Amino acid sequence: MRISVKSIILVFLMLVLSLSVVTNSLNGEIEVPTFEETVEPLNVILPFNQTNIPGFQEGSIFTDTTLSGGGYHTCIILDDGSVSCWGLNVNGQIGDGTTIDLTTRTQTSSFGIGRTAMTISSGHKHTCAILDDGSVSCWGWNLFGQLGDGTNIDRNTPTQTSSLGTGRTAVQISSGEYHTCAILDDGTVSCWGYNDFGQLGNGTLSASSRNMPTQTSDLGTGRTAVAISSGHYQTCAILDDGSVSCWGSNTGGQLGDGTTMNRNKPTLTSSLGTGRTAVAISSGNSHTCAILDNASVSCWGSNYFGLLGDGTITQRRTPTQTSSLGTGRTAIAISSGGLHTCALLDDGSVSCWGWNGYGNLGDGTITDRSTPTQISSLGTGRTAVAISSGDEHSCALLDDGTVSCWGYNYFGQLGDGTNTDRNTPTQISNLGTTTNPRTAALSERDFDGDGILNIFDAQQSLGAETTISSGDLHTCAILDDGSVSCWGYNWDGQLGDGTTTIRRTTPTQTLSLGANRTAVAISSGQYHTCALLDNGSVSCWGSNEFGQLGDGTTTNRGTPTQTLSLGTGRTAVAISSGESHNCAILDNGSVSCWGRNLDGRLGDGTTMNRGTPTPTSSLGTGRTAVAISSGDWHTCALLDDASVSCWGDNGFG
Repeated sequence: MRISVKSIILVFLMLVLSLSVVTNSLNGEIEVPTFEETVEPLNVILPFNQTNIPGFQEGSIFTDTTLSGGGYHTCIILDDGSVSCWGLNVNGQIGDGTTIDLTTRTQTSSFGIGRTAMTISSGHKHTCAILDDGSVSCWGWNLFGQLGDGTNIDRNTPTQTSSLGTGRTAVQISSGEYHTCAILDDGTVSCWGYNDFGQLGNGTLSASSRNMPTQTSDLGTGRTAVAISSGHYQTCAILDDGSVSCWGSNTGGQLGDGTTMNRNKPTLTSSLGTGRTAVAISSGNSHTCAILDNASVSCWGSNYFGLLGDGTITQRRTPTQTSSLGTGRTAIAISSGGLHTCALLDDGSVSCWGWNGYGNLGDGTITDRSTPTQISSLGTGRTAVAISSGDEHSCALLDDGTVSCWGYNYFGQLGDGTNTDRNTPTQISNLGTTTNPRTAALSERDFDGDGILNIFDAQQSLGAETTISSGDLHTCAILDDGSVSCWGYNWDGQLGDGTTTIRRTTPTQTLSLGANRTAVAISSGQYHTCALLDNGSVSCWGSNEFGQLGDGTTTNRGTPTQTLSLGTGRTAVAISSGESHNCAILDNGSVSCWGRNLDGRLGDGTTMNRGTPTPTSSLGTGRTAVAISSGDWHTCALLDDASVSCWGDNGFG
């Protein structure tokens, strides 16, 4: 009778990821479309004062990246969905139809009739953007196929990549030195471009560059990506369980797996620390840094110039905690440049470390720093809401929608109208014109308005769905080791301890869930309990009068008992128990129910009880479920278009 907490994540993945919130717009209308709806552009521009916490974490599916520093150029999405770039343009990476370097912002050419940009990422000499229909458009240098358009021809205007796969769209993108990787709407990763070090992750390397999107190898059984970062010759992804997987060049230990062996397939990093998971990640030249779920920072790889921020210049092949970010300070966004890293802190200040030859740490000096060092003032009363680092410069989005940059400026990549290096934050020139003033687009960082950033909200839920659930007269909880403990009345075996002792007044461990199996979600009905296990199967115990245990019988069970098949190759991703029935969302978005079917609560078009999982009738053409909740005699599902579908008893409307 409890809705799965993972529904938050599914909603993020299937609905919210398509939203981009921008500042200072007069358009207050909100629509919640999905990527499948490609006829009209997304109309989700909100006034700044309607955002909970504006900003972004680059590469994360839980925000849209709207400012990106490349090798020697910078690009930004403006509040009307257009893109402006400045800096080096020798290969057309500014996208304005020329190859002329520019020291002030210049609008890119059109993305196509009615199309706007949602997320942007600048590589060494190329740029890619996800558009409002989920397609990808790239421009700039294309020698290694890093534009993904099936050619190796440079493009000085936005050019559509080749297909991402039948029905697939992109939800996040990251451009590296000479390659690009995108997270797709099914959580897989597709990469294209240079692959001499295996940075495409498709199991090949050497002379095997790809000029079209190419699926990476398996991320792990049942695993999907929630964040991506393409570095110099390596790529790292945060997976949906908070672990990190990297592939490509590992000469400096930047893959974090304890070796210096290059990897051409996704490879898990070593431990991030006991009980720790990653919520944000960014790869530089030969190092990688991640924000952990406790808002600390861990880095690994080459450490010359103090790249890892741990107070040393010692190479680290496994994740290593940085030195203090400041008393009481924590990180909320991170971005690694070529040889430096900058972190946005929880008070809106910015701290950087690493090489500082051009003032790219923004602290008023050109002194290298091996520990996090506060940058100079962003301006009176100003704070940063987002950060992006290029090869040798960094830029911050400020809380008024303006941009401030610092570091190397030979090609005008700071956008201040000069070619003068800056070792303190310097406001860039006007983003618009006198008659058409523009500000930067800003993504929403706290969709549910609870004061917790999406990246932390999401990771707290990933891998830990509903962990406690109460039936009529009993309660069951998942413990921190994945086992289950129950208490309360037990006459039908609903505590799962192998007895029918009338009641337990203290938590009592259930018997085994199966060899090496653990619970990831739990839901209690009236006199029974079901658990979703870590392999996507379901185990139930207690009353089985109507077949609600799904084992093909009507025999009560006092120990966890596996339900019968959910369908060939199918697994469950969420479960909810009603009085005497259960419904589960499967990994393809369909719904299967079993147990008592009085009033049609199983949704299969009949009123016949079912002792095994039985697919519901259609949810609608092309529709899938993203969250589910069962009441006593009915069930409701949230669908991928934000509509709700219900079935069962309707006596009270």
